[in-house]
Order: sequence, then structure tokens, then C-alpha cells
Amino acid sequence: PVNLGDFEKSVRLSKSGEKNILGLQGQLWSETVKGQDMLEYYIFPKMLGLVERAWAKDPYWTSIEDPIERFAEQDKDWSQFANRLGYFELPKLTYLNGGVNYRIAAPGAIVKDGKLKVNTNFPGVIFRYTTDGEEPTTNSSEYTDPVSVKGKVVKVVAFNVKGRASLTTTVKLK
Repeated sequence: PVNLGDFEKSVRLSKSGEKNILGLQGQLWSETVKGQDMLEYYIFPKMLGLVERAWAKDPYWTSIEDPIERFAEQDKDWSQFANRLGYFELPKLTYLNGGVNYRIAAPGAIVKDGKLKVNTNFPGVIFRYTTDGEEPTTNSSEYTDPVSVKGKVVKVVAFNVKGRASLTTTVKLK
């Protein structure tokens, strides 16, 4: 949820201010980029969001004055975009020209009341988890719904359709 207090001193872009915007650009500070795989990892899927915003017309929610209504519509729009990305565009990148090395986001994970709950910013991945301290593999237990877990630690990884993994999310149990 958005904390509207974070935006109390913000000023909306005016019509006259819009005339000063010529376009959008995205930066990649490439001093540490060591090859094609690293470049792809740094720019994808972020670049897809940038080009969506640069090429598409302004979404209707940008003209909504009421901040609560605007953020609610923005959330709906984000959900649609994230689903298109996760279910259609990222799978295409998985196979394009032998596969693009896009970043697979590490899953969000918590254990509440003994149940593991997992999410991600882009759907379409397969979550695998372990409770024995080992790193999850494509053969580890699959997470689909909240599940009871025991032990000292839970590790969760998101895998794409080809089995390439995200970074590991580790949750220490009490």
C-alpha cells in the first residue's frame, strides 16, 4: 500500500511543464559490465518497463486528481503490466536468440503462524523451497499455496520455465 504522506509536498506536472519533456531515457553505468550476460541481467526486465512508459500514451490514471483513486488505478495498471510481462514477455525472452539472461527477481517470503507465504513482482515463475538449509533446486518442493513449514530455516528460489534461478530468499524460523 502507498503511504500518501510520502507525496504531501509533491507537485503534479502541469500542462506547461509537459512541454519541457522531450522523452525518457534509462541509464546503465557500464563500468562494471563484463560481457553480454551481465549486460542483459542489468537491463532486463527494467528496460521493458521503460519502453512501455516511453512509447505508450499516458495512462488514464495520470489525469485523476484524487490521490487515493489515482493510486488504486495505478495499482490495477501495474498488475496488468506485471502479468503481461511475467506470463508473455519474459517467457519469450527465455527463448529469444538462445535466451536472454534477464534478472529473475528473488521471491518475497515470510513465515507467519508456521506457514510459508511467497510472492514475486512478476508472476509466471515456479517457486521451490527447502527447510533443511540446502539451496533449492528444480527438484525441491514446489510452492503453490501457503504451506506449513518446520525447521530452522526456509530457503525459497524462483525458477523460470527453463529452470534458471533467482537469488535465494532465506527466512530464519524461531
